[in-house]
Amino acid sequence: MNTKHEIIICLGSSCFSRGNRDTLKVIEKYIKDNNLKDRVHFRGKLCSEKCSLGPVIFIDQKIHEAVRADTVVELLDELFAT
Repeated sequence: MNTKHEIIICLGSSCFSRGNRDTLKVIEKYIKDNNLKDRVHFRGKLCSEKCSLGPVIFIDQKIHEAVRADTVVELLDELFAT
């Protein structure tokens, strides 16, 4: 049985303007290209109150700091390799 993973991307103004605008698009494309819609609950959150660490995303309740569009695929590959 496959576990449904939760990915939350901070869409607060700080994280969004510092890169999550592009990271959002990369994650959406990754989910679509890898047919993961049924294995992922992906949503945005207006502010994670982690502005100094941002841009941030949460994967299964673990915070990932300073995430960029060019590094998020590596995180997703690690998550779905199992």
